[in-house]
Amino acid sequence: MDRELTVPESRPLSLVSKIGLAIIGLSLVLWIVLPIVPFLPLTTRRKAAVALVIFILAEVTFYLGAFLAGKAVLLRFKAWFNPKRWWTRIEP
Repeated sequence: MDRELTVPESRPLSLVSKIGLAIIGLSLVLWIVLPIVPFLPLTTRRKAAVALVIFILAEVTFYLGAFLAGKAVLLRFKAWFNPKRWWTRIEP
């Protein structure tokens, strides 16, 4: 079953939605930092602990940001990352 993804109309974002997007951005930073952990000068046990904490924080911050951003913002975000729409021209 092929569902068409509809993107809500553009309107100014509320403060809560902007905060949610900022928290999602923080999650992205945590995911970028995670692969650096094995190269830190720490013991193996500490590297595992740091990696686990970063992983949990990245997941929690993403879902918290998604909750705060709201459904309309997440649908636009999801449509932006949809590979089917990468090469199509979007009419204004």
